[in-house]
Amino acid sequence: MSERIWSLYVDGSCLGNQNVDANTAAAWAVVVVTGDNGLGKGSGELHEEFSDIVITDENHENYIGAQVGSNNTAELSGFAAALRWLLVEGGARPRSGPC
Repeated sequence: MSERIWSLYVDGSCLGNQNVDANTAAAWAVVVVTGDNGLGKGSGELHEEFSDIVITDENHENYIGAQVGSNNTAELSGFAAALRWLLVEGGARPRSGPC
């Protein structure tokens, strides 16, 4: 049985990216592809895509530590979401033998 290979592409951005603060609009997106050659040239099949804003509110359930909205915090928030997706959704695959 062949193993499914995931390619995850992440991007983040913010408005201006100068003099940023907790209210600076910033967001990220993740695209999950199967059957891709890894070069990001659209050779695979879209499996899932999702996005969100950078959370700067310490009391929010999805807060991961970003104190400002910036390009960097958007990229890192997207990367964290991609890793979370891999752990929750992408890790389920048939195993042979004991775990």
